[in-house]
Amino acid sequence: MNGDIRNSMLLKIICYMLIPILIIVIILSVLYSAYIYENEDLMYKSNFYETNSFGEAYQSDIYKAVSRRSGFDDIELTNGEQIFHEKNYGYYINDTSYVYDMSYNGCENIKYVLIINGVDCYTNMELNEQINSIDDLVNNIKENDNLYWDYDSTTSVISTNINNDILKDMRYSYINDIFDVNSEYQIYTILNNDIALDSELYFREEVFNLVQELQDSPIYLIPISSILLIGVIVYLIASIGHVKGKDGIYLNRFDEMPIDVLLVLGGIAISIVCAIFVQFLDVNVIGKFELVFYIILYSMFIIFLYTIFMILCTTIIKRIKTKTLIKSTLIYKVCSKLIKMIKNVTNNIFYNIDLNARVIIGFFAIVLISVILFIINDIGIILLLLFWGYILYYMIHEVNNFRKIKNSIKDIYDGKKDIKLDSNEFKGDLKDLSIYVNDIAGGFSNAIEESLKSERLKTELITNVSHDIKTPLTSIINYVD
Repeated sequence: MNGDIRNSMLLKIICYMLIPILIIVIILSVLYSAYIYENEDLMYKSNFYETNSFGEAYQSDIYKAVSRRSGFDDIELTNGEQIFHEKNYGYYINDTSYVYDMSYNGCENIKYVLIINGVDCYTNMELNEQINSIDDLVNNIKENDNLYWDYDSTTSVISTNINNDILKDMRYSYINDIFDVNSEYQIYTILNNDIALDSELYFREEVFNLVQELQDSPIYLIPISSILLIGVIVYLIASIGHVKGKDGIYLNRFDEMPIDVLLVLGGIAISIVCAIFVQFLDVNVIGKFELVFYIILYSMFIIFLYTIFMILCTTIIKRIKTKTLIKSTLIYKVCSKLIKMIKNVTNNIFYNIDLNARVIIGFFAIVLISVILFIINDIGIILLLLFWGYILYYMIHEVNNFRKIKNSIKDIYDGKKDIKLDSNEFKGDLKDLSIYVNDIAGGFSNAIEESLKSERLKTELITNVSHDIKTPLTSIINYVD
């Protein structure tokens, strides 16, 4: 991957936008596949009313309609007097009680009439001039051309014009469990022309229509979208921090802020937005704008969460690449300064004491800490073992430092002059010894250099003197000859 691709801001923005889209596609495809696996008949049924999905929803609405009878049992009716109770009212018609359910939100997709023992009637159909008796209610349902489902407990016969296996095979016990054993009842239901938009039946029908259009295509989207998502994430991880005109990983001022502080601020911002989001959910919206309102609301909420998440992930990846993630936390900075201060104080106090006294103090400190940890509990035993492990590590570390100094002294004894210890690796007396060794090694090296220099001067002097004497001697010899 070359630098130009990693530095492309446009490509990064496109990848940031693709991630949520691909995730949504994968999630919806997985949910679609799971739903199809559980409802295979949606694939090969051409009519929604023949599917198990419709049968289960209609069956549920029937059960809810019948179950609502228990909510009206505490209504007391007097002959000829109308009694109001909550959002329902009832009165007598020719010695037959009639209860009208005005709040049938649990079964708004069907109209129902439930007659028990021929004298009690429960329904969500209101009486009017054309319908002023229980028989009129039943006839109105039977004469309706809508889809219907009826059941008579006296004959255990189901009547329906819905070609659905579930509705045709609904057992007597399914509804009879709601009533007394000795009760005889008839239930008549028809499907409303207008299905409630917020009902399960409407949702299932929309899913059926979607399945008819998509068929198996979402199943193939899962591997394709997954591969694209992995590729986009890998590219972003590799390109984050690379900026055109900058070498290496570029950190801005935001990336230099403590990461733990940013995480806390991000959590606070998310909490505030979540609280506002919950408040907006309680806002009353006009029906036809309700769906659009909630789509916009949910979209804004998800976009905000995604933006906060990606900002934090981006700065974390930058810090990981520059190996500053831990060091950039406020906790690390505070703890580092405290530890440094404690070390300075303890070193100034502890290392100014005689070595024998330090050994005695250290020994009794180890014994005291060991006893305290031993008498705590099981966790104390674990901490004690860890403490002993640290002491062992510290002792081995100090012995190795001592060996370094010993080997350096031996090298000086053997005549090696290029000896240099890093005094920052040592503490206390060993640090002082390392400084002394460096000074001795430096003095020894200087002495050798001075000795060699003196020998060179002597040799040069002898050579020059020999040359100066040789010239007149040569002249005398020649004169004598």
